Amino acid sequence: MVNLESPVSTLNCIGRCYKWTLYAFNVLFMFSGIAAMGVGVWGIVDNTSQRIVVLTNSEMYVNASFCLIAAGSAAVFVSILGCCAVRLESKCLIFAFAALMMLIFVTEFAGGVLSLAYYTQVITLANMEMREALVERYGQGTHFETTDAFNYVQLMFDCCGFEGTDIEAAQLYQISKWFENNLILVPPSCCTRDEEGEPVNLQACQNMFNTHLSYINNIGCRDAVAEEGGRFAVVIAGTGIGVSMLQIIGMILAFCLYRRL
Repeated sequence: MVNLESPVSTLNCIGRCYKWTLYAFNVLFMFSGIAAMGVGVWGIVDNTSQRIVVLTNSEMYVNASFCLIAAGSAAVFVSILGCCAVRLESKCLIFAFAALMMLIFVTEFAGGVLSLAYYTQVITLANMEMREALVERYGQGTHFETTDAFNYVQLMFDCCGFEGTDIEAAQLYQISKWFENNLILVPPSCCTRDEEGEPVNLQACQNMFNTHLSYINNIGCRDAVAEEGGRFAVVIAGTGIGVSMLQIIGMILAFCLYRRL
């Protein structure tokens, strides 16, 4: 049976300082792990995040979110191990604590770098994927996710189509497979809305013979998708890299205490 009673300490004043500082670090490390898990879950389940993944056809920052969840969960366990190691003044447990901290550091840092990579590529991904998705897959029964994603961002960001003005949005929809089956100018999600969220003039907005396009959102969705995707990527990258930098302090404290035992 493992004896968890604290042994008689042989540490000098500096050693005890390292010990209690490492105690405090482990409490902070536990909360940072919980925070990392929360950010990771947010990056996966958020409605806007899910649509951006569909429209950019990339799961890079979602994979980074999974890294945060895994590393955050491990951080909670390792912080408890660290407290036990400090209490028992066990060189073996402190070594194990430092080694596990290194593994978590690599995982969280990798997640942060992966998310930063997405941030640098998000506008390119939007350029590559969104126009083709709208023309070829929007409104097609086998591509419900694409249709849902476009409708969501057009409503959320008061935009329409891919890029440019309302005229360019209407022209793009007119060459899409969706237009072939509907013969209306734009979908309802492209129409300007009042304070209650209802289309101001749905009939005028969708009338393909109407040359007055003031009832169509006058901005493309590409920039809004890229900006929002970049926001998610920055938060996830900042959390992953920030928490991993915190762990360097823990590894240094563990090393210093290990040498004093």
